[in-house]
Amino acid sequence: MTEKTVDDILKRYSLKRKTAKRYIEAATMGNGKETAERIGVSRRTISNYKDGFAAMSEEERITVIRELAEETYRERSEVGSEPC
Repeated sequence: MTEKTVDDILKRYSLKRKTAKRYIEAATMGNGKETAERIGVSRRTISNYKDGFAAMSEEERITVIRELAEETYRERSEVGSEPC
């Protein structure tokens, strides 16, 4: 199997990288309404991302979450913030 990049996987499910990162960070912090309010998107967007992530294979989810979590950590480190 050809290794897919995170951007390839996200594109396949019509998901945007920036919102996917925010979704991953906020998804476990509340229900759909709370998550939507926390990251500044609609409840429908949260539903789309939930469905997109559910449709991904386990390998794809791991790839996306790992890379975006590492990216978030690097960005926070660059500005001197503590990672969550």
